[in-house]
Amino acid sequence: MLDATTPRCYAWVLLTALAFVFPGQGSQTVGMGHDVYETSAAARAIFEEADRVLGYKLSELCFAGPAERLNDTTVAQPAILATSIALFEAMVESVTQKIGRRVTDGSEPRGVMALPEHMRPDFVAGHSLGEFTALVTAGVLPFADALRLVAERGKLASTQGARGAMAAIIGLSADEVERVIADTVEPGTVVVANDNGPIQVTIARCPRRSRSAARRRSSRCGSPRRSTFQTWVASALICARSCRHSASASRSSRSWRT
Repeated sequence: MLDATTPRCYAWVLLTALAFVFPGQGSQTVGMGHDVYETSAAARAIFEEADRVLGYKLSELCFAGPAERLNDTTVAQPAILATSIALFEAMVESVTQKIGRRVTDGSEPRGVMALPEHMRPDFVAGHSLGEFTALVTAGVLPFADALRLVAERGKLASTQGARGAMAAIIGLSADEVERVIADTVEPGTVVVANDNGPIQVTIARCPRRSRSAARRRSSRCGSPRRSTFQTWVASALICARSCRHSASASRSSRSWRT
């Protein structure tokens, strides 16, 4: 039964809960994982297994690049998974050395269940690709299986998703971005692909209409000089922010007059 103390109780639970949250694509950087590879036997074993499973030296690409290769979707996705799991294994190894083996190989105790109870998270989660890391640390998938899935995921994303274009919009909500799209381009040309948060949205462009999408702008925003997706994104955002600023100023003016 709800009473006056219930909200405070729930707030206390939420504030004291522990979560492990893992990153997605875009967090890769040359040199990642090298330090933990040098200091942790469990982490080293993860990178060595990744090299064997994938059939190429993923570890070398993580440690030394080049950045162009590491940023390739087919490499970045397994690289982020491997590095995240290596760091997790190193952490488990540092607090539970008595296990004497990796905890993401599918044997019991699996993943976070190998941690002492006071260090065991209440939740594991990941952003996009990071969901696979979360599944491994939760004991749902062995690392090797997750690595194969992620490698295939990266290949499909690279070959099937490379015909259009995507851009991250920071500073506007999904509703605001959708209004800009509706006002400036043909229907179906540009869409909101991911609503990542209150002020971060990813949009995607249809490749067959890219030129007309870049050219079509509302009369109040003018026309771009270059028919590129990047130009359209920048111009549309300037327009949206200007409109929002004008609306805010108008509201403030009305409030002052009243």
